[in-house]
Amino acid sequence: MAVILVDFENVFSYGLLGVDMLKPTDILEIFYSRSCEQIRKEYIDDIEMSGCQFKAIKLLNSGRDFLDKYIAVAVGEIYKSGEKEVAIISKDKGFRAVIDYFKAIGVDDFKVIKAENIEKALVSFSGLEDHKRRSIISERSKQVSLDKISAQYRERELIRKSIGNALIDTPYRDKTSDICDFVINIKERGKRKVYTGAMHSFGRDEGRAIYNIIKDAV
Repeated sequence: MAVILVDFENVFSYGLLGVDMLKPTDILEIFYSRSCEQIRKEYIDDIEMSGCQFKAIKLLNSGRDFLDKYIAVAVGEIYKSGEKEVAIISKDKGFRAVIDYFKAIGVDDFKVIKAENIEKALVSFSGLEDHKRRSIISERSKQVSLDKISAQYRERELIRKSIGNALIDTPYRDKTSDICDFVINIKERGKRKVYTGAMHSFGRDEGRAIYNIIKDAV
């Protein structure tokens, strides 16, 4: 479970990066003011799809650090509720005082996480479910080579063209898209896998016939 408080006035949309990783057991509270009332619809869609518990808290009166004080009070309420972790999404260094406060009073079973966006916060939460989530975030955060991706894209286009040409005058022409997707997903595992996979995907007789048509194209 993740409890996340977003200082939207400070981080804006960047702070919501990773909102698509939230789950129904998570709690998300966005704190905002009149100066930042607009949010991209895609983030609202992600929040709704996640099923998380969601609240938007608007600052009633303007003043220096008022929004920060709202969030500090919210952290105290979360601590009293019995939760063990909370994340503050903000670039404001002032929230260091909130973290220090719990250390000063000797609380060692309540963790305050500070991060610039939700994705970075999620990798710091503990628990089995959060471990799985960290693995997903780590995988999608990997750096990839544009040269490699470009080469893979060109290879896939060549496969689609070759298979399309091979099937054009056959009874399987209408299945070209499905056959191309199948071959692209399994090709790197070798021709033998393409052969057995074709029979598994399209049936023994039809799969064998399709393989015999496309084998020279893959």
